[in-house]
Amino acid sequence: MLVLSPVIAVAQTLGEAGEVGKEAAQASSLAGVAGSAAPKVDAAEVRDCFVQMGQAAVGDCVGLAADACQQTQGGATTLGIVDCLAQETRVWDELLNAQYQELRAMMREQDEGNPGAGISRMDALRDVQRAWITFRDAECGYAYARYQDGSIRSVVAAACKLEQTARRALALKGILHESSL
Repeated sequence: MLVLSPVIAVAQTLGEAGEVGKEAAQASSLAGVAGSAAPKVDAAEVRDCFVQMGQAAVGDCVGLAADACQQTQGGATTLGIVDCLAQETRVWDELLNAQYQELRAMMREQDEGNPGAGISRMDALRDVQRAWITFRDAECGYAYARYQDGSIRSVVAAACKLEQTARRALALKGILHESSL
């Protein structure tokens, strides 16, 4: 089982030349070529983590589904680890996008209810989300670059993207909760 420090843990980026994304795709295709089933992340475990966690408790269950995936056949190789991290990241990304859409609808409603406010909440949310994506990609691209001479580079970058994506999903969840009070 691979244990990563919180600094290294969680995220997959398409960073420079999309190397991490390519390596995750290779992991999936290689598992099929080898004749064995690719390791799978339990999406329900990730969703349960999301429901149970607050914004501040990000370290408690993020990565556990990927860790369990890594314990299955093919999951302990570098490509398997990257694939497991990427699978969990996809689930967190779905949760993030659902939170974003819900928050966007709420901001649209607030904007329509107060047209003279000056600053569009919906546009501000879009802008900050775009900036966050740029930050995430740069942060995880840097993590990849730091280890570019070793095979751990893909694992580090995939772990970075997982962590960043989970943190953002939980942050949006927190904003939604705040806004509904």
